[in-house]
Amino acid sequence: MYESTMDALRHLYPRLAPGGFCIIDDYCLVNCRKAVHDYREREGIAETIQEIDGVGIFWRKIRGMLPRLTPARAPDSNQAQTIS
Repeated sequence: MYESTMDALRHLYPRLAPGGFCIIDDYCLVNCRKAVHDYREREGIAETIQEIDGVGIFWRKIRGMLPRLTPARAPDSNQAQTIS
Protein backbone atom coordinates (compact mmCIF):
# COMPACT_ATOMS: atom_id res chain seq x y z
CA MET A 1 0.00 0.00 0.00
CA TYR A 2 2.92 2.36 0.68
CA GLU A 3 4.40 2.08 -2.82
CA SER A 4 1.10 2.33 -4.67
CA THR A 5 0.11 5.44 -2.71
CA MET A 6 3.55 6.99 -3.18
CA ASP A 7 3.50 6.19 -6.92
CA ALA A 8 0.08 7.83 -7.33
CA LEU A 9 1.16 10.95 -5.42
CA ARG A 10 4.51 11.19 -7.18
CA HIS A 11 2.99 10.98 -10.67
CA LEU A 12 -0.39 12.67 -10.23
CA TYR A 13 -0.03 15.37 -7.55
CA PRO A 14 2.27 17.58 -9.66
CA ARG A 15 -0.46 17.59 -12.34
CA LEU A 16 -3.18 18.64 -9.88
CA ALA A 17 -4.21 22.20 -10.69
CA PRO A 18 -3.84 24.79 -7.94
CA GLY A 19 -7.20 25.01 -6.22
CA GLY A 20 -7.87 21.31 -6.89
CA PHE A 21 -8.52 18.75 -4.18
CA CYS A 22 -6.31 15.76 -3.42
CA ILE A 23 -8.46 12.92 -2.06
CA ILE A 24 -6.88 9.89 -0.41
CA ASP A 25 -9.31 7.03 0.08
CA ASP A 26 -7.37 4.51 2.21
CA TYR A 27 -5.77 6.92 4.67
CA CYS A 28 -6.95 4.73 7.56
CA LEU A 29 -4.36 2.12 6.51
CA VAL A 30 -0.99 2.60 8.21
CA ASN A 31 1.16 2.28 5.08
CA CYS A 32 -1.06 4.61 3.07
CA ARG A 33 -0.95 7.21 5.84
CA LYS A 34 2.85 6.91 6.06
CA ALA A 35 3.22 7.40 2.30
CA VAL A 36 1.00 10.49 2.41
CA HIS A 37 2.98 12.04 5.26
CA ASP A 38 6.34 11.13 3.68
CA TYR A 39 5.33 12.66 0.35
CA ARG A 40 3.89 15.82 1.91
CA GLU A 41 7.00 16.31 4.03
CA ARG A 42 9.38 15.75 1.10
CA GLU A 43 7.44 18.18 -1.12
CA GLY A 44 6.84 20.80 1.58
CA ILE A 45 3.05 20.47 1.41
CA ALA A 46 1.57 22.20 4.44
CA GLU A 47 -2.11 22.46 3.49
CA THR A 48 -4.42 21.23 6.24
CA ILE A 49 -5.61 17.63 5.98
CA GLN A 50 -9.38 17.31 6.37
CA GLU A 51 -10.92 14.00 7.44
CA ILE A 52 -13.81 12.77 5.30
CA ASP A 53 -15.36 9.73 6.95
CA GLY A 54 -12.78 8.09 9.20
CA VAL A 55 -11.33 6.31 6.17
CA GLY A 56 -10.40 9.02 3.68
CA ILE A 57 -8.92 12.50 3.76
CA PHE A 58 -8.49 15.47 1.44
CA TRP A 59 -6.65 18.75 1.18
CA ARG A 60 -6.85 21.59 -1.28
CA LYS A 61 -3.72 22.39 -3.27
CA ILE A 62 -3.05 26.05 -2.52
CA ARG A 63 0.52 26.48 -3.75
CA GLY A 64 0.51 28.06 -7.18
CA MET A 65 -2.95 29.59 -6.85
CA LEU A 66 -3.25 33.12 -8.14
CA PRO A 67 -4.69 35.67 -5.75
CA ARG A 68 -8.39 36.20 -6.22
CA LEU A 69 -9.01 39.45 -8.01
CA THR A 70 -11.79 41.76 -6.93
CA PRO A 71 -14.04 42.56 -9.89
CA ALA A 72 -14.14 46.20 -10.93
CA ARG A 73 -17.13 48.04 -9.59
CA ALA A 74 -19.57 49.46 -12.12
CA PRO A 75 -19.96 53.22 -11.87
CA ASP A 76 -22.90 54.39 -9.82
CA SER A 77 -25.66 55.44 -12.25
CA ASN A 78 -26.58 58.32 -9.90
CA GLN A 79 -23.12 59.87 -10.19
CA ALA A 80 -22.70 62.57 -12.76
CA GLN A 81 -20.07 61.74 -15.33
CA THR A 82 -17.96 64.47 -16.80
CA ILE A 83 -16.63 64.17 -20.29
CA SER A 84 -13.42 66.03 -21.06
